[in-house]
Amino acid sequence: MMKKVLLSLAAVALVLSASAQINTRVVSIGPSVGKHTEARKVAKIASNQHWVGLYSSDDLNENGIGVPDFPGDNRIGAYLSSDLMSGYVGKKIVGMRFGLCASQTNSRVFINKASGPLADVSIGDELFGQDVASAKVGWNEVMLSQPIDITDGEGYLVGYNFKQGNTRAGNYYTLDCYPISAVKEGDDLDNKLWIYCNIPTSQGGDGVSWYPFSGQNGNLSVQLLIEGDFANYDVSLKDFSEAMGVVNTNADVTLSFYNNSKEAVSDLDCVVTVDGMDLDEQHIAMANAVAVGKNGEITVSVPCGSEVKNREVAVKVTKVNGNANQSQNATAKGTLRVVPKMFNRGVVVEEFTGTGCGWCPRGLVGMEKAAAHYPDNFIGIAIHKFNASDPMFASDYANVGLSSAPSCVINRNGRAIDPYYGSNKSILDDMAAAVKDVPMIGVDVNGVWNADSTVVTVNANIDSYVSGKYEIAYVLTADNLTANKSSWRQSNYYTNFTKQQLIDQGEEDLAIFAKDGDKGSKYFNWEFMDVLIGSSYSNASNLAAPVTLTANETTTTSYDVAMPTKAALKNALKATGRKVAVIAIVIDQQTGQVVNAGKSYNIVSNTTGIQGVVDNARYDAVEVARYNASGQRIKAPVMGINIIKMSDGRTVKVIVK
Repeated sequence: MMKKVLLSLAAVALVLSASAQINTRVVSIGPSVGKHTEARKVAKIASNQHWVGLYSSDDLNENGIGVPDFPGDNRIGAYLSSDLMSGYVGKKIVGMRFGLCASQTNSRVFINKASGPLADVSIGDELFGQDVASAKVGWNEVMLSQPIDITDGEGYLVGYNFKQGNTRAGNYYTLDCYPISAVKEGDDLDNKLWIYCNIPTSQGGDGVSWYPFSGQNGNLSVQLLIEGDFANYDVSLKDFSEAMGVVNTNADVTLSFYNNSKEAVSDLDCVVTVDGMDLDEQHIAMANAVAVGKNGEITVSVPCGSEVKNREVAVKVTKVNGNANQSQNATAKGTLRVVPKMFNRGVVVEEFTGTGCGWCPRGLVGMEKAAAHYPDNFIGIAIHKFNASDPMFASDYANVGLSSAPSCVINRNGRAIDPYYGSNKSILDDMAAAVKDVPMIGVDVNGVWNADSTVVTVNANIDSYVSGKYEIAYVLTADNLTANKSSWRQSNYYTNFTKQQLIDQGEEDLAIFAKDGDKGSKYFNWEFMDVLIGSSYSNASNLAAPVTLTANETTTTSYDVAMPTKAALKNALKATGRKVAVIAIVIDQQTGQVVNAGKSYNIVSNTTGIQGVVDNARYDAVEVARYNASGQRIKAPVMGINIIKMSDGRTVKVIVK
């Protein structure tokens, strides 16, 4: 994906350091270096040896990462905690390997003692270190002269030295500025790329020190070679904490497992225990075999029973490919919360964009694709803050940790990602993960215009299975905003490419912006969707009062949000029939993350003080946008399935013959 290099994600967002909580930093993603098949061949290891790290497969990333804002002779390490290493106590570390996306000269590998929680790692003595004169693209293997015995309670920081450059070719950093490989596999905790570099106090650092970086959900390509007696069939499960199901139904509980067996896993047998009672064994066949050293998922069926209550659940993997499971961590435990009904999961995607941002056309496509594929979940908020000349410029909104465009954050989880590529290759993968998060509250929202349509009263009805005090934010967005004026035209850097170049890269839905595409000009007209036009925020502070929720009760809140006063925006809203949506976002006061949210186009008029004259309601609903079956926006009906977004919030699927 050559254009990922153009997204600078080395911006500052929230993070932890080894000694104190300071600003966290995010790595920059570089251009694709391709497969490099010959360079990435790996040596075969003995049957009593396993590669172990935050992920343990042979995979490397095609897109390197780096920190070109902090150049110099740096080091990078992955923290393998004592919990992670507990399954290998009594075995020996006999080697290590690290993967690169750009070659390095005069590198050095190291293994240090390390302990403590991820947020406050204590780095101890070096147990092993060795120079690597020439480190190639791909895996680089180093054998230890003296094995290290793995003891109980011992963790390690494992890594290598690298030269971080900041050379530019034109406006962009060169390929060698992105030497680090990190793969989206294995352990799913974030902020575990520890980099030793010089961050001056002017940039929020303490000089030369270890700093944690968000790896864009990727795990560092560093692994230990561990030798010992390994079980032939070893599948370990992770506790699932909490799941939810509805009374008198069966709940599907999804569990993550790790395959440390001698062969790929094609099927598993499990026993589910509910409140101490064993149920019948379940046989689960994998749609695709899970390779050695890979993580997989299984879904088991758990009866909820007829009572609204919490039920204690344990799931044990008893057989792997028909053979007895020998794992010491074969059982996952958690709580099944049985409830009267399930709430819809709203996924809030706040995007930093602007008409002056030449790479933001991909954000337009990514957001619309997410809306088309997840019409009942997607709640987009396009924050036009890139350039003040943008007629949709929004200077007054929450600080959600975005400082480069295009970028977005999902449910304010603290991770800035690309609105098209997402955290890896597609925003749809991030949406798929987000909708799996079962909410404990439901949010239903509607609005009421005041007499002259300058203010919308946003009403939120919140049903909750939990009690507590939450922040609530109120937002107005608008669809199909456009005008036949130069200030409304979107800047476009994709004119540097042909349609075929983008298609060859697997980015067919961006080909419209290529120099020979339908929108292949440096500036083009567009109908902008999900545009932020008003909110309860002022100077980044939420003026709306917090809401106190009581378990198993409905709470009603409201807030008056002013419509925009700028003439250009008012005229565009009028021209498009005022396609405005109301949004209510419930936020955890401790974490700052979105608990759940609701969105609706149902805004009624109140010109006489009597509600009932419907402006945005279903009776006068009009088509807002149309998509094909692949989620690509279309201007007119096409043969096959058409997905139509209506102004009242409904999504309708029709077949055009």
